[in-house]
Amino acid sequence: MVDDDRDAVDRRRAFTGLLAGPVIDRVRDRELFGLIRHPRHRPELVNWFSSRLGYRLVVTDTAARLFRLPLGDSVIAPRRVDPPPRRSLVLALLAAAAAEDAEDITSTQDLSDRVRVLSAREDCPVTAYEPDRFAERKVFITALGLLVSAGALAVVGGAGADADSWARQQDKVGGTYGVQREMLLRMADPASLAAALNRRGAVFTEAAERFAVMRRIIELPVCLYSDLSEPERAYLIRQRTRVVAWCTEMTGWTVEQRAEGLALIAGEESATDLAFPRLRAVDFVTLVVLDELFRAGD
Repeated sequence: MVDDDRDAVDRRRAFTGLLAGPVIDRVRDRELFGLIRHPRHRPELVNWFSSRLGYRLVVTDTAARLFRLPLGDSVIAPRRVDPPPRRSLVLALLAAAAAEDAEDITSTQDLSDRVRVLSAREDCPVTAYEPDRFAERKVFITALGLLVSAGALAVVGGAGADADSWARQQDKVGGTYGVQREMLLRMADPASLAAALNRRGAVFTEAAERFAVMRRIIELPVCLYSDLSEPERAYLIRQRTRVVAWCTEMTGWTVEQRAEGLALIAGEESATDLAFPRLRAVDFVTLVVLDELFRAGD
């Protein structure tokens, strides 16, 4: 019984850990990766994400990657509070393409040179990368950081410490990175691409109501009846008990059931990136103000 309880806790840690950071590296996140890849947890986690949320979990010898497959043309997961600039996303994609042809150990300057050549090609429909400009070099550093967070690059030397000096052209090499080819190639997952292009299989389409409801509760984490389509609302009313049990099983958190919908309440503030209300005066003052605004009507 104790082992069963320990397994349940560990699976929940692995599940919520993947939601918080979709790329889990074996070296960088050793403990969490061990939980995900454990033979008693891995099949269960893959099934949870696949059958309940419509997500795709890929686990290799070196990393785990959660792909949030879109439903139609939308992804329920909320956008980042401070998303990266579009230019850094473009340069990150170019750097990813350039890294595929780079050596296993490369540098900021090497990737910068490769991206400059790549962006100047006639068949590359983007604004050419200009590494002689300080602003462009700063954005390029941000782009490489995105690849590190995606597991495509791994910091080998003092990449962070040398970033500013390289941007100011005081360092000719910059940081050192290891190219993680397996995760680099998985940045463009075939199933994710097919879903993004609305080429879903029949099984995925039939479960769309379940996925939409579960994603709202797990990702937002509030699911209001008024926000659901008619089929989604009918599914939640019909399967409410099962949905609540699933959420509790996967997270260990509390599901509040109210007339207007369901809300998933994390057990600790550290379990969410936007804890509210926290045990601070400003949060409770905000609640009072919101209550008054609600009563005022429009």
